Amino acid sequence: MNYMIEMKILYAPNAKFYLSELTEILYYKNYFGFRQNAKDYVDSLTVEMGSTIHIKQKHKSPPDFSRYGKDVGYVSYPRVSEKNK
Repeated sequence: MNYMIEMKILYAPNAKFYLSELTEILYYKNYFGFRQNAKDYVDSLTVEMGSTIHIKQKHKSPPDFSRYGKDVGYVSYPRVSEKNK
């Protein structure tokens, strides 16, 4: 029997800021020749996170997260640093 679990994805404010700035960073560092292509790429990352979150290892949230609901968990995605590329 398959059950659908409702999941709401909340991004930390600094993650939202980083994603919004990422378009500009990618464009100005010439990873993309057009700003729209950089924006599309960042949008695709967000979609990818949303579509893979259910297979990531979940962690029990600290008590501070209880303001977002009951039995809240979180996942993390590694940040790639310049030296790890």
